[in-house]
Amino acid sequence: MSSESGDVQEQEHIRLRSAETGQPQDQLVEVELRDDAWLLASERSAEEVDRALEGRLQAIQANFLVDVKDSTLAKAYGVERPIGGDQARLFAYVELVGEYRQVRQDHYDASEQARADYEAKKAEIMGSGRTKGKAKRQRRVSNLWKQQYEPQIQTLSLAVRRAERVQELIMAKAVVDIFSLGNDEADDSFSSSALARLPSLVNEGQDLIANTSKHEGYEAGPIDYFLENLTQFMAGTRDRGLFTRYHYRETPGLVATARDCEVLGTVISFPTAGEEPEAAGQNDRQFADLKRGYFTFLKNRAAYFSHHDFGEAYPQVSLAYDMATAALFQGKTLAVQSVTTELGAIFREASPEEEAARLVSRYYDTVRKPVVDLFLEAGRYPPELAKLYIQQKKSLDLVDQARATDERRIIEGFTALSKLKGDHPLVAMARSKILVQANKKIMHFAKQGRRAHSEESGADGYAEDAMAMEPVRVVMERFGIEADLHVLASAAGANLITVETVAEAKGHFPVNEELLRLQGEEAPERIKHLRRFLRGARRDGVFESREATLQEELFRRYLRLFWQEDAETVDLAARENEALWKQINDFNTWFVSPRGDRFSQHGDPELASRMIQSVTFRIDPDFPREHQAEIWIAGLDDPLTLWLDTQGNMLGYSRQKFMADVAQRDVFANLLLRRLYFITSGLLAQDQEVRGPGEEPAPRRLEFRRAHYMVLQSTPNRVITMQSDTARTHAQEILEDYGIDIYREMLRRRKVGSLLPNQYLTFAREVDKSIKGIAILPNELRYDPNLMPDFI
Repeated sequence: MSSESGDVQEQEHIRLRSAETGQPQDQLVEVELRDDAWLLASERSAEEVDRALEGRLQAIQANFLVDVKDSTLAKAYGVERPIGGDQARLFAYVELVGEYRQVRQDHYDASEQARADYEAKKAEIMGSGRTKGKAKRQRRVSNLWKQQYEPQIQTLSLAVRRAERVQELIMAKAVVDIFSLGNDEADDSFSSSALARLPSLVNEGQDLIANTSKHEGYEAGPIDYFLENLTQFMAGTRDRGLFTRYHYRETPGLVATARDCEVLGTVISFPTAGEEPEAAGQNDRQFADLKRGYFTFLKNRAAYFSHHDFGEAYPQVSLAYDMATAALFQGKTLAVQSVTTELGAIFREASPEEEAARLVSRYYDTVRKPVVDLFLEAGRYPPELAKLYIQQKKSLDLVDQARATDERRIIEGFTALSKLKGDHPLVAMARSKILVQANKKIMHFAKQGRRAHSEESGADGYAEDAMAMEPVRVVMERFGIEADLHVLASAAGANLITVETVAEAKGHFPVNEELLRLQGEEAPERIKHLRRFLRGARRDGVFESREATLQEELFRRYLRLFWQEDAETVDLAARENEALWKQINDFNTWFVSPRGDRFSQHGDPELASRMIQSVTFRIDPDFPREHQAEIWIAGLDDPLTLWLDTQGNMLGYSRQKFMADVAQRDVFANLLLRRLYFITSGLLAQDQEVRGPGEEPAPRRLEFRRAHYMVLQSTPNRVITMQSDTARTHAQEILEDYGIDIYREMLRRRKVGSLLPNQYLTFAREVDKSIKGIAILPNELRYDPNLMPDFI
C-alpha cells in the first residue's frame, strides 16, 4: 500500500461477511488500491482520495470479518472469531494508521542513522589532528555531504513527510466516518450508533490486543496511537475541504431534531478534561482529550465559515446555539455542566459582533418585515375589514413561518437563557462568554433595528404581539422542530423564575403563575392542581389523543411542584446517577421480575414526602436490559409511565425524549435508580406477593428465589465454554423471558470490563410464575437506604 512507485495497482475483489447480525451474508466488494504518489497528487479530488482509502480499509476489514483463523492480521489483533463490523472498522483504521506509523518511523530512523554515519565519517576524516591538509579534508567532508548523505537524508525526510501527509488524509476520513451521523447505506463504514459505542469498541479492542505482541516497541499501543493522532489532527487541522464536507447535523440550519442532536450530545457526554479519573474507566482521560479536540475542530470550522460564504450564515453563533440545545436535549445536569465548560474553553476569544449584526439585519429585513407589512396594510381598513384581510392573508401561517426561522429561534433562545436566575446549572451555561456576548450584541442591534423599522401606525407592535400569541413549543411542533433552545430552556428553567419576575418573563416563558404560587402551598393543594389540570386537559382536548404529550406535561408540573432542590443536592444526585446507571447496566446480578417489582410509600418516607403512592418496575423482552417505571402519584387516577434505557436516558410514555427541568429530573431519576439498583444488585432479600381469585385484600405471600446471573470462572482444571446443551437451553429461556441473548451479554460485558475473559455468565431461574388459580401481582419490596453503598 505504501509503494514508492507511481503505478496504480489493479482493482481487486474481496469477499466480506457481515457479522453484525450474526448471519453469514457474503457480498462482492470492488476495492481500489492506489499508491501514495497517486493519493498525494495535486489533481486528486476529495472523492477520489476517499474511494482509494475506502478500498484499503475494506481490504483490512476483511481479515476480521471472515476466515479469521487463516488471517495473520486477525491473530496479531487477538481476534479468534469474526467480530462486529464497527470493531473491524476501528481495527482497519488502527492498522492503516499503524502502517504509516511504521513507514514514518523506519524512514526517520534511517535518516538519523545516515546523519550519525555522516558525523562518524566526518570525524574520521577530520580526526588526524594535523593542520597540514585541513582545507583538503574539509572539501572531502563537504563533497561527502553533498554527493552522498544530503540526497539520502532529503529522500528519507520526504518519505517521512509523505507518510505524515497520508496519515492526515486517513484522519480526515476518520473524522467524517466517526463523527458524522453515519451512512446507513455504507455497510463497511461505521454504523450510526458507533460514536456512542466508541468507548466500548476501544475497551474491547485494547483487551484483544493486550495479549499479543502488536504493541511491542512503542510507548503507546496501536489504538492509543490512533486516538492520540485523531485528537491532535482535529485540534490542529485547517483543511478547508474537510470543513466543507463535514456535517454533524442533517438539518441545513440549526439543530432541529433528535437525530441532529446525536453527535453533539454523544460527544458532550464524554468525560470532560479536568475531571477526576479515579471513579471512571481507564480511557476517560483519552476521551476527554478527544472531546476537546473535536470541539476545537468545530470551533475552527465555524471561524473559517465566518469569513467565507459556505451557506452557514452565523456559524459561531449557530454552533454555540447547537451545543447548548444538544446538551439540554440530553436532559442531564452533567451534560449541561459539561457543555458549559466546553463553551468557555473553545470560545474564549470569540467575537460574534459581525454575525449578530448580520443576524438581526436579516431578521428585520426578511423575516419580520412581511409580518409588519401585513398589519400595516390591514391598518388602512376599518377594524372588521382589517380582521378579514388578515385572515384572508393567512397571517398566522406567516407569523409561524417567521418564528420557525433560524434568526427568530436564536433570538428567542438566547433571550430565554439570559433571563434565568439562581444557582441552577443552566444559569452557569447561560453565562458562558459566547452566549453572553452573542446575546448582548443581538439585543443591541435589535434595539437599533426596532427604531429603524418602527411604524407610527402601531403595525410594528401588532406584529410583535401576534408573534407572541402562541406558545413557542406549539409553533415548533407544527414545523417538526423537536429540539429548540427556547423550548428546552423554558422546560428546564421555568422553576427559576420567581413570582416577581413573571411579568418580565411573559412572552418568553410559558410560565403558569398558579404553579409558582402553589410551590409554597401544602401538598394537598398541589395535588388538587394536578387533578384539575388532568380533568381540564382531557375535557378541552388540549392534547387531543396524544397521551404521551399529556403525560409529559403532567410530569413537568409534578416536578415543579414537588422537586425543588438546592444546587448541592442536584450535583450529588447527578454524579451518583452516573455510577448507578453503570452499575445497573454493566454489573447487575439480579433481574427485575417479569411480574413487576413494587416499592410502596408504606415504610418509605422519601416516597411519601414526594406524594408517590408506589413505584413499580417492569421489563419488556422487546427492550432488553431496559426498565419501565410506573409511578402512582397519590390522588391521581392514572400512573405516570417512564422508561430507563441502557444509554442513561429517562424516556417518556411512548419512549420519546421529553423536556423537563434537568435539575429536577436528575433528582427524580436518582429516586428511581437507587431503588432499581436495590433490586438488580441483589441487596434485598425479596419475597413475592400473590392473590388468589376472590380473596380478601390481604394477600398470601410466597417466598421465591429471584432470577439472577451467576459468574462462572474457567480454569485449566475446570474448563467452561457455555456451549453444552444445558447451557444453550438456559440461554434460550432467558432470551424468551427477558429478551437478553446471554452470549451477546457476555461479549458486551467483556467490552466494558465488567466480565473477565475467563469468566462466563449463567443464570438461575425464579420460581415458576404460572401459579394455578392465583392472579399474580407485582412483588412488594421494601427499600432500605442504609444498605446502599456510597457512590460519591
